Amino acid sequence: MFCPNCGKEIDDKAVMCPYCQKELIIKSKNNIGRNIAVGCLTPVIILILMATIPSFMEDGSNNSINNKTKSKPKLEVLNSHNCNISSYGGRAICGTVINNTDRTYGYAQIQINLYDKNGTQIGSTMDNINNLAPHTKWDFKAMVVEDRADNYKIIDVSGF
Repeated sequence: MFCPNCGKEIDDKAVMCPYCQKELIIKSKNNIGRNIAVGCLTPVIILILMATIPSFMEDGSNNSINNKTKSKPKLEVLNSHNCNISSYGGRAICGTVINNTDRTYGYAQIQINLYDKNGTQIGSTMDNINNLAPHTKWDFKAMVVEDRADNYKIIDVSGF
């Protein structure tokens, strides 16, 4: 390298010119490239953190709240039981669902699997309703046409 002050050739690692005694300011090409990379990546990292930190904070705060007071599902099954719906032996699964939201569901349904006394699934049944208003209860009756049905399990309650 050459001294920028006196122009004489000097060692590449020198910090002071041995001829004119001037301090050398050396710019490393690697530092410049690294500074550019850091400068470009910093905004990207900040954006990623801004996008992810709120979701972690929400999860943590919700978990602590949910551990104290569990939030209710939007559509909640309050109870269910086997019921007779006619004197001719017609059967159903009856119960109550409540809409815990502030919105009207244009369509809501309950899906139920049916099992025989050995625990083998032998069918399914469902019931549905239109226009389930906010904070109202729905008494459902899901018809059971399987003669061997001995038990049931509610699989899903959904709506839109």
